[in-house]
Amino acid sequence: GINDLIFHRQYFRPFLAVGLFLFALTGLVSAQNARMASLNDLELLLKGESEKALVINFWATWCRPCVAEIPFFEKLSVDAEKNNLHVVLINIDGEKDYHKLLLPFLKKRKMTAETWLLTEPNANLWIDKVSPDWGGSIPVTLVILPGGTERVFAEKDFESQEDLNTHLSLILKRDIQ
Repeated sequence: GINDLIFHRQYFRPFLAVGLFLFALTGLVSAQNARMASLNDLELLLKGESEKALVINFWATWCRPCVAEIPFFEKLSVDAEKNNLHVVLINIDGEKDYHKLLLPFLKKRKMTAETWLLTEPNANLWIDKVSPDWGGSIPVTLVILPGGTERVFAEKDFESQEDLNTHLSLILKRDIQ
């Protein structure tokens, strides 16, 4: 009767609370976030001291060619392990647009690629560190070979996954799937 219902509810509530907490936690864990990255973080990344080739794409949510090629870098990121790559997408929207533009952009597209938001607003402090050849336009992709031995800079947008993979295959002298 009613006593049985009270008894079960008494034991059910903690399980319900734990279940709801875990459900909420999985939503938080799977939600994409961007790492806030300083100029110092960027300089450390650009050293390329890794056993993997590093593919860095600079982009912004307001840049139409950037947005068009983001799915190609997302796919590259998903396949990075089998291709022995480390893919980092560096967004330059600015800190003020982190919550308003960047996070909704990443969430809407269910992006899993490693994404950084560069917090240094003065582009003159970091553009030459990326490449002295960079005129400042985006999208831009920098490939740093394993160990930082060589850098290949491309101030262009990629038209397709095949276009990006071919570009990387030529630099790395091996097939990229």
